Amino acid sequence: MRPALRNTMFPAVFLPAAMAAGIGLANNFQIIGPNETAMDIQDGVVTARLSNDGCAAGFETACTPTRQRAEYQLTEGHAHGDKVAYRWEVNVPKDLRINAADFHLYAGRFLSGDKPALQFFVGHDYGYEISRKTCFGPIGFGEWHQVEVRIMWDSTKKKGLKDKTPGEIHVICDGKEVYSKTGRPNIKPDDTINLVLGLEGALKLADGDNVSVSYRNIEVGSW
Repeated sequence: MRPALRNTMFPAVFLPAAMAAGIGLANNFQIIGPNETAMDIQDGVVTARLSNDGCAAGFETACTPTRQRAEYQLTEGHAHGDKVAYRWEVNVPKDLRINAADFHLYAGRFLSGDKPALQFFVGHDYGYEISRKTCFGPIGFGEWHQVEVRIMWDSTKKKGLKDKTPGEIHVICDGKEVYSKTGRPNIKPDDTINLVLGLEGALKLADGDNVSVSYRNIEVGSW
């Protein structure tokens, strides 16, 4: 059964066409990118692109010495005891290419500060996946796919190997559950988790790299 969503948000409709000083605020989302064209908004579709040259002047907050990000982050966080449903649609272009030395490319993360509790990977050779479980392969590039993540955020300490806690994670891609983890804590006691959608990858891209991903219909609620 699909979860009932409340307080649903569609941030893509309200994102600004350009960002100032690397960070712009759009309703309940914070926008971070390496330059002013990193996030493109057309008809409710948000496309995140990484820069071939790292961060432009004034946009340094989107870069570390080895990584860059073009992402929007939910400013309302979730913590222990919150039972949350996250949904979005994602489209990876058919011509995606990533050959940079630090080639790990993240396209959807759940962060506590700058530390991920859960994250999605994308690559031209394996598709869109989480914890080595495939949502859709490269053959599905160029099409829209629905992703739904249902989580009971839990920091309960296990008392023994067989002890179960209320923690739950379920990832459903195009209506099929591809990943499930239950009975274990999934965050630390003081963690506040924020959903982040976009791209995070190498600071310097390789020649020929073409790195972008599009999102639409983002919803956050309860289940």
